[in-house]
Amino acid sequence: MEIGKIPNDILKTMILDKIKNTRKEIIVRPAIGEDCGAVDFGQELTVISTDPVTGTDSQIGTIAVHVACNDIAASGAEPVGIMVTLLAPENAAIFDIETIMEQIADTALSLNVDVIGGHTEVTDAVSRFVITVTAVGKTTDKKIIKTSGAKPGDDIIITKFAGLEGTAILALDHEKELAAE
Repeated sequence: MEIGKIPNDILKTMILDKIKNTRKEIIVRPAIGEDCGAVDFGQELTVISTDPVTGTDSQIGTIAVHVACNDIAASGAEPVGIMVTLLAPENAAIFDIETIMEQIADTALSLNVDVIGGHTEVTDAVSRFVITVTAVGKTTDKKIIKTSGAKPGDDIIITKFAGLEGTAILALDHEKELAAE
């Protein structure tokens, strides 16, 4: 398979079609393009999203927290906590792990989000750091903004620049080469 996201047709037939949902509390279920799931607990909805970060080395902890919490905020919920899985390659230095965890802790604090758990592991299954952040949010508004609800003719509001995140990642990861030009 090609590196990148799994094509939608394969995602639907090989993954999504295999999922059997039975719980009535689940009000946003897995779907193509859907970034969050949601659970109705009565007075509040819990909104959950998970994202891996694999395409950067610089600021990987900061980016991982922002990506997951952004999904929650974009759904209309308030991010309140994150769970972090940190997979480190065999050649990782303790300093690298400490730096990443400082990035995660500082970013979570700046967003008023608590780190509520996670998993750390050094493994030969990866050749560079892989971080997955699962963000949990809450809302009392029963109208979740679903990613899959977008349709032709909808307005798109961009508060900064299109492609800003990817551009920032590339600039951080290739700072020396760019400075030389």
